[in-house]
Amino acid sequence: MSVSAVTRRSESTAPGPRIGQQSVRDVSRRDDTARQTTLRVLSYNILYGLRWDAVRELVQADPADIICLQEVPAADHRWTRAVRPQRIIDDLGLPNDCAMLWRKTQGRVGNMTLVRGGRIEPGRVLHVPPSQPYGMVNRVTVGGVGLVVANVHFAEMLGPPLLSFPFSEVFRLREACHLTRTLRRARVPVIAAGDFNTFWPAPATWPLRWHWRDCRRAVGGLGRATRPTYGLPFIIDNILVRGDADILDYEVIDGPGSDHRAIAATVRVVKSE
Repeated sequence: MSVSAVTRRSESTAPGPRIGQQSVRDVSRRDDTARQTTLRVLSYNILYGLRWDAVRELVQADPADIICLQEVPAADHRWTRAVRPQRIIDDLGLPNDCAMLWRKTQGRVGNMTLVRGGRIEPGRVLHVPPSQPYGMVNRVTVGGVGLVVANVHFAEMLGPPLLSFPFSEVFRLREACHLTRTLRRARVPVIAAGDFNTFWPAPATWPLRWHWRDCRRAVGGLGRATRPTYGLPFIIDNILVRGDADILDYEVIDGPGSDHRAIAATVRVVKSE
């Protein structure tokens, strides 16, 4: 797939300048004299990297500073077509951290966070027993800005979505509450991105709406599905923000590499002293 084949569709309701220009969609204005920087966050469930070449091309073509990947297979995964973590690291060549979260019959699968033009510190796994771990959290520094990044993949739906969703939602609700409690006292901006496996108005979205700012809703997103394979407009992938940050832009990115669409958001944060 060529780079030009990756089609981007903005989720904003009004046209506006792109990255590197002044946005007209700020949700809050700040003193222009403050020391600020703009960051772009990309989140993508890569479906085990079964079409890694297409995923790699999309990620390399995007100017994201922080990249959150979900469904990254372990090195000993049984599927021979699945990409290996070392292949991702070698191909992208970016500072990273990776954690295996779920254990399935075909092997383990987890998340990977990568940083372009910055550094990432070793993180810790987010876990609320008895369900499997649901994410990882790292301290990241990009452009003189220190922030916390949570790369999440909430509990999956086992079986047909309409039947399994109500029974598994209790686990996602507990994970949403745990995520919020764990990061609510952070002294730097916090970004949570990933596959939440739930959608409004399901219960697991309530603590997220109360305590986080949704990048899509902040800029008037039109609600394009991030998981279109069910034939319904499910928005289960999100980028959420807490703390001293302004949300400037959000978009859904089409690409043939997964059963999910990639999502990206641009935020402006105050530089640490």
